[in-house]
Amino acid sequence: QIRTAMMLRLGFFLALALCLVQSQAFLPSCQRGSKNSGTVSLFADKSDQRDDMRREVLNSRRHFLGQWTQATSIATAATALTTNPLIAHANPSTLSTLQGPLQDSIAPGHWVGRYLGLNSRTVTWTFANTSPSQVSQGLVDTLQGLSSERRAKLYMPNFDIVIADEGRVHVLTWTKMEWLDSLDVALVAQGDDTVATASFYATGFLPTSLPGAPLFNVALFFIPFGSNGPREMLQDFRLRVVEGLLRKQLAVPTTRASGQEGFGAFG
Repeated sequence: QIRTAMMLRLGFFLALALCLVQSQAFLPSCQRGSKNSGTVSLFADKSDQRDDMRREVLNSRRHFLGQWTQATSIATAATALTTNPLIAHANPSTLSTLQGPLQDSIAPGHWVGRYLGLNSRTVTWTFANTSPSQVSQGLVDTLQGLSSERRAKLYMPNFDIVIADEGRVHVLTWTKMEWLDSLDVALVAQGDDTVATASFYATGFLPTSLPGAPLFNVALFFIPFGSNGPREMLQDFRLRVVEGLLRKQLAVPTTRASGQEGFGAFG
């Protein structure tokens, strides 16, 4: 809500500034036009000149009103785009992109959170007759196959897969407000099977869109916090859905679309 109010105010002031600049550019041309018309008609009646000036002022006001309406419409449309829950932050901000890897590497929100179970959850998955490389590729395909609507339901409209090999998959996920949560899956072969240890956890109390967020989050590491999902804690909800989608993806590895159809676990 705070970020939305700031965007609305910014859009208003940008529209006002645009109107003032364009109106100032228009008025001198009106003044030049009146001066030129005066030099051409040296013997024009003074009343006609006053009528011309009134028309020019009226035209300038109409021009200003038109520019104001146009600029306000543009600002309103831009604000609507930034506040749409399905498309807002389709990519993280530049600041989050820069600060995200640093916060992920230290993850101060996970120092205490892993023991409280509020913003952190670790589970074990076993995949029979499947190699670690197959599980790794299946998880990547599952995540990349999510639609924007489905990512929004998981509260991770944007993510970045930073590691994907036969031993580990590590993903940075951002919420709409750019809180950074990490998904880490360690893969170990046991005979013909693969055992995956999957952890989903919050990395910090403050979002990475805030300047200096990694440092502030280190100072605030002791504050307990958590996030609720639709019917359970958010990290439990995410892991349950991702596991279901991954198992369906691995059951039909030749068609990625089949992995997407299994999203009915929560909606």
